[in-house]
Amino acid sequence: MFLTARLFGIFTYVFLLFGTCLSLKYTNNSKKIKIILFFYLCTLVLMAFMFVPYISADLYRLAYISEKYALMPFDTILQELLNSRTPGSVFYFYLVGKLNNYHFLPAIAVLIDFSFLFSILNYEIKFNYIKGSWIATSLFLLMSSSIFMSSISGIRNVFAYCIIIWCVYREFILKKSFLMHLPLYLIAASFHTMGQVMLMYRIVFFLFEKNNFFINRIFKILLSAFLVIVVIKYGQYFINGILEKASNYNESFQAGTEYFYVWGAISVCIQSLAIIYEISLFYKYKKYFKQKLQFLQLNNIIYFSLPLLLISFSSLFFSYVAFGRIQMFLFLFLLPITLILLKSVPEYKQKRIQKKLFFISFVLLLISCTRGDLCSLKFWVSI
Repeated sequence: MFLTARLFGIFTYVFLLFGTCLSLKYTNNSKKIKIILFFYLCTLVLMAFMFVPYISADLYRLAYISEKYALMPFDTILQELLNSRTPGSVFYFYLVGKLNNYHFLPAIAVLIDFSFLFSILNYEIKFNYIKGSWIATSLFLLMSSSIFMSSISGIRNVFAYCIIIWCVYREFILKKSFLMHLPLYLIAASFHTMGQVMLMYRIVFFLFEKNNFFINRIFKILLSAFLVIVVIKYGQYFINGILEKASNYNESFQAGTEYFYVWGAISVCIQSLAIIYEISLFYKYKKYFKQKLQFLQLNNIIYFSLPLLLISFSSLFFSYVAFGRIQMFLFLFLLPITLILLKSVPEYKQKRIQKKLFFISFVLLLISCTRGDLCSLKFWVSI
């Protein structure tokens, strides 16, 4: 069904991805790299705007919800916001619905999501010497997954993930304050249940982080007391929502009715292997880190990721969907991890790592284009 439209969509996506990565590979000029990334972002937004969902796609349902919200009086929307466990998504659908064109739903989502992700690349370019080929390797790995289609179809969970990844990167790599990013964490949590789960995980991780500064220890104690009060008074509703979602996942899993697609599962497993591979590279080559700062930066991200990796594999006993969602979140961390690894190891080892990552990326892209989410990328509906 829609064979010509699908082939054209896939060809366009792959052509732009290869063209962008090849352009990045052959330049080390930071300004040119930023320009290439900007134009690639523009093409992603344009593809998202032109995307036509099939009737069974999530975006088709979300477009209907957005249209319904846009027709509601503001006092009704205010009541919806107060009653919703994800008020951020309600407000987003309401505002974008006012534009009276559902194509803005995925386009704006992609603009926001990939602006956060690409800003991580721009930070690395700004503060470190980064080769274009390293950016190309990291970008190719990211875009070979289903992240683009998840961003334009699911919208809410990827929106939450990208905000949290950006915040964690700035805190661990750029040494920015967790408190500074707390409003952004709350926005991310307001969009999806998984955003709430990741916010809770980040807070727990923050409370157990080692810190030698007395003022930070005092702040952690005060924050802990504040969170206990907030959770007791206001948080039960959201915690119940998380537990209810987990219970629904488990019930579907036990009943054998949970969504499961073989090729999607294979793709997620390959992403898991990529995550494990890069973490193992860190421990294998940490002796080559010439700068202690780079080692500590990457070490912080790895320590943050490892418990989540264990949680994701543990979740396989009660829900495949939960496993897939956590793996998607972890996979986004490979964007900065890949860059820090490549700039830290000797050049002859860089080439070897890049070849292996290219192979993993190519296999992921092949599955995505032939049996995965990218198969549904089309810009018209006629056969």
